[in-house]
Amino acid sequence: MTDGLYVLANDVVYDQLVAILNSIEVNIHRDFPVCVVPYDDRLDRVREEVQKRDNVSLFEDAGAIAEWEAFATDIWKAHPTAMQHWQEKGITGSTAWACTVAFVASTDLSIASFIWMQIFW
Repeated sequence: MTDGLYVLANDVVYDQLVAILNSIEVNIHRDFPVCVVPYDDRLDRVREEVQKRDNVSLFEDAGAIAEWEAFATDIWKAHPTAMQHWQEKGITGSTAWACTVAFVASTDLSIASFIWMQIFW
């Protein structure tokens, strides 16, 4: 999918995912394309929900996700204090990847028109 809504989610934010999907269906269109980008491997409930909706897909390219995570890690390692601050708080790779995806999406609309996420669970 290239056009549509990209949503970062996992089972932790399942209820919020369903809420945004329902809102899109009612307020935009039931056929509006949505791609769920996995925050991590906790996806059992998310997978079930994706299967129920024809307009929703799950981004499952593990190679692309690994590349983005490596890219994000390199970016944040270059920051003088970010990695140290995150390590002190126990924040690991997936969050760095999520923050970088959100930044790239906000600066390049060809990548995504919107990303919704909750990253500090």
